[in-house]
Amino acid sequence: MSYALPFRPFDFRKLLLLIFAFWTLIVISAGIACCDEVQAARQRLQALQSQKAQAAAVEAQQALDAVPHLVPVPETFRRPEPQISFERSMSASVETYFAIFTKNNCSPCERMKREGVQESLEAAGHRVVVSNVDESPTQGVDVAPQVWLCDADRRPLRKWKGYHTAEQILTPSSVDGLCRLQANNTRWSGVSIGDGLILSVAHHEQTENFFVEFPLTFGGSDYVRLPAELVKSDKAADLSVLRFRSPDLITVQSYVVSELAADAVEVPGYLAGETPKRVKIRRRNFLSKIAGIAVDSYQGFGISSPQFGMSGSPLLTPDKHIAGIQAVGAGSEVGAVTVDTIRGFLSDVERDDRLSVASVLDAEPTAGTFAAVLAAHLSQCDDQPEDEIAYGSLFDLSVDVADDWKQLAAQLLAAKQIRYESAGITCDWSGPSRTFAVATDRITVSPGIRVTANKWRIKYSCSLDGVTYTPDLSSVTLLLSGAPDLTIRLN
Repeated sequence: MSYALPFRPFDFRKLLLLIFAFWTLIVISAGIACCDEVQAARQRLQALQSQKAQAAAVEAQQALDAVPHLVPVPETFRRPEPQISFERSMSASVETYFAIFTKNNCSPCERMKREGVQESLEAAGHRVVVSNVDESPTQGVDVAPQVWLCDADRRPLRKWKGYHTAEQILTPSSVDGLCRLQANNTRWSGVSIGDGLILSVAHHEQTENFFVEFPLTFGGSDYVRLPAELVKSDKAADLSVLRFRSPDLITVQSYVVSELAADAVEVPGYLAGETPKRVKIRRRNFLSKIAGIAVDSYQGFGISSPQFGMSGSPLLTPDKHIAGIQAVGAGSEVGAVTVDTIRGFLSDVERDDRLSVASVLDAEPTAGTFAAVLAAHLSQCDDQPEDEIAYGSLFDLSVDVADDWKQLAAQLLAAKQIRYESAGITCDWSGPSRTFAVATDRITVSPGIRVTANKWRIKYSCSLDGVTYTPDLSSVTLLLSGAPDLTIRLN
């Protein structure tokens, strides 16, 4: 038996689809192969570039090795930065303690107690006495909290009213040397001239029970009140000098008496011995005598009689040097004791025997080195915290030739002024005459050389009266007025 298969027409669409799929597969395979070849080519190129770089480095090193005078350049060389450390021998400090006054139901009082203000003051080495004024009333304490810094006689020297942290209380205070004086209900003005001395007038004829009040800022209401004693008084010159001692937490800024007659521009003092006032003045071109006292005459602006309390005020030049002491005031006229009279009056006044010793590492015995150490020393007289002063930047490390003090004296004689830029120190002896006495181990100058430190926040002036030294300059002592003497030891 046989069967006949049915006829089915051929489907050309399937054939075309099959052919398209075949060629698509071929194209994709070719693309993949092409990408692999490109990647391989890139890798070969990178390897070739790396080989060329290594070969160039080897060739350069071989060239350096082949030339004897070409050596690898070392890192930048820096000389060691000089280091200064101070040891200070000051006059006897004032014995003090803190008195803390509180009240019942006082939130700030409770806060200071929680924060351990009393314990912090005691930990800093201070004796502390706490009183509740509701239970034990204290004269002068009407609000709380208050903290007083008192001396051994229970006299308040400085007061903090309201809430304060222990850190705020223990922060040393720098007060202005423009002060007001009081003795036996009489009040007048004065000025600190360094070494615990106050310069003022003598016509008040007071001899005891002196107190001096220094403002934290002239014109402000916060004062430090210290007892003082009379050192010298001269009615013929109408000048007096008082001495005070300040506690460790208080530094008094001082003013330097001008070495030569100079024109003043202002008189800062206390009207009625109470109200701070700066009087602008202009010098008149004549010298007169009042009650036998030689005075410079000035025209005052914004003031008229009576000028009670302004006597004893310093007449200041534009650079804040003392050009006179106000002795009289009539109408708008201001009469001032002259600079020559002041310097003669102060010539035999004993200064505090104070000394600072500076040990210096990594510094050469040059005049620039001594100027740098002097600038660091005066920065402390200006109450600059030691850890905030970059001592190393005061040195000029480019100085290689050691200057001895005889060379320095010769330069001063010729130039009358020398400035050490890095230290910000200027030595100036401009004027008609000076005497330099030179010995084997010392040089003395009369009158002294005016030395000014003016760098960053350092601004202080004093007088260099002489220098003593060892032959190799390993130890040099600067004899200063207006600042503690300074011994510099090079280690």
